Amino acid sequence: MPSDLRSSQERERDGLSPLLGHKATDEGSEERPGLSRRSTHTFHERDPETQAHLETKKRYTYAAIFLALSLVSFTVQTETAVYIQHELKWEKPYCML
Repeated sequence: MPSDLRSSQERERDGLSPLLGHKATDEGSEERPGLSRRSTHTFHERDPETQAHLETKKRYTYAAIFLALSLVSFTVQTETAVYIQHELKWEKPYCML
């Protein structure tokens, strides 16, 4: 009979874990041979304060990159306008993006 169909009393009597299908230890935690208690934890808890700090740092990094890109773009457009008006003697209005 599959273990999920048996009553909890039958599972306790057999010493089987209801979900994993192997014998549970006396303390109620499943220990696998060859693994220490510490190495059985595959997920670590994340500190919300640390996560918030990393998110803030990422936002500031993106803002700095976009600021630098904007400054470079502004400089290129300004220098291009000076070149067009003074070197090429273009007196008519024009638009740059």
